[in-house]
Amino acid sequence: MRIAHLTDIHFQQDPSFGELLHIKRVMGSTNLYLLGRKSKFGLEVQRKSIAKIVEMKPDLVLLTGDLTAQALDGEFDLARRELDPILSQFPTVVIAGNHDTYITPFPPKMREVFTPWLAKDGVDLLEFGDVGVLTIESCRPTLLSSGYVEPSRLQKASKLLQNTEASFIFFCMHYPLLNRRGELYGPATRALSNGTEVLEWLKGETKISAYLHGHEHHGYQTEIKIKNGTIPSINPGVSGYNIDLKKKRFPHVACYTVEDGALTDIERWQLMGLDVEYTLEQRPAFSSRL
Repeated sequence: MRIAHLTDIHFQQDPSFGELLHIKRVMGSTNLYLLGRKSKFGLEVQRKSIAKIVEMKPDLVLLTGDLTAQALDGEFDLARRELDPILSQFPTVVIAGNHDTYITPFPPKMREVFTPWLAKDGVDLLEFGDVGVLTIESCRPTLLSSGYVEPSRLQKASKLLQNTEASFIFFCMHYPLLNRRGELYGPATRALSNGTEVLEWLKGETKISAYLHGHEHHGYQTEIKIKNGTIPSINPGVSGYNIDLKKKRFPHVACYTVEDGALTDIERWQLMGLDVEYTLEQRPAFSSRL
């Protein structure tokens, strides 16, 4: 089974005056328009990333958050239209990122256009043949970028894991649990405020096979120690980045192969120019510096 993964695609639209009447959006627009963040993402690159996923013909697609820049209604509509080549052809699971929950826990527009692909009640475990996908929503509106996992969601996740027959389970959230050095992810303003507790919970769940996330824009892979060994923790990197050769900033997507209950291959694809196609990175599968 082949599972495609993209994250932090960040579709953008200009806010209306009414949409700016919130301090978080004032801060976000300052970052976008005055500090230059808007130029880091572009529709042409986003479309190339989507086209690459379609070309892969995966059995399943995972989107680990930040579909938008400021959770504007127009951004969610744009994301839904642009992602349609994926959503209409392949089984897909979508989780929210901190940019998607900018000023409300779950914007009505996101629910309206993405409900079929979102977790139920903030936590869900879906089965696709022998592969399971556990999703827990961890994002909430704050002035900064921190998240939090409700203890009740961890309890529900444990019950779902007890009852699943999937032989390989991806656990997906937006936030990293570890940084690229294998340490607790930080700083606190950008991390899960109860990340230590989530890690402790994860270490006791022996059915989880891999952790997938987004949020950190430069991709990396590390390992999480659990009760019966280690599992990979993977972030492919931003899928919507405009290409910057000087800063070595490129968009990425990933594809994982699961066979007979084991992760047998990890592919990370990189786009180095709009006039070329995505290419497969030739790096060790378990590199801490993807």
